[in-house]
Amino acid sequence: MTQSELFEKVEGVFYFATVEKDAPRVRPFGFAMVFEDKLYLGVGTHKAAYREMLENPNIELCSFKNGSFVRLRGKAVFDDRPEVQEAMYKAGPFLEKTYNRETGLHHICFYLENLSAMEFVGPEAIKLI
Repeated sequence: MTQSELFEKVEGVFYFATVEKDAPRVRPFGFAMVFEDKLYLGVGTHKAAYREMLENPNIELCSFKNGSFVRLRGKAVFDDRPEVQEAMYKAGPFLEKTYNRETGLHHICFYLENLSAMEFVGPEAIKLI
């Protein structure tokens, strides 16, 4: 399965897990895009999830769509290149309302290294990557 096909399974709201010290934290997220054939996600650098990923970059996310759910695991690799930022605002223009010079808030994208993906349809798991 390609990264673009994975994007179709996680677009919309998905749930993202990190670890804060020794406790798990799960949050809804809503930004994903495909750039340079990689599935990119994003987070505000002012958020606890960002700090948690800096400390422990291993994450997991889950998305439920059309009667099945997908679980992705991997290591977050941050990519703050200008071309990624430009693609991010093009893919998610709603982000500019929060992340801009006036607010001083910054949104950073990342992809998952050592990505593994499983799709669950009923009781069966299908390994995608």
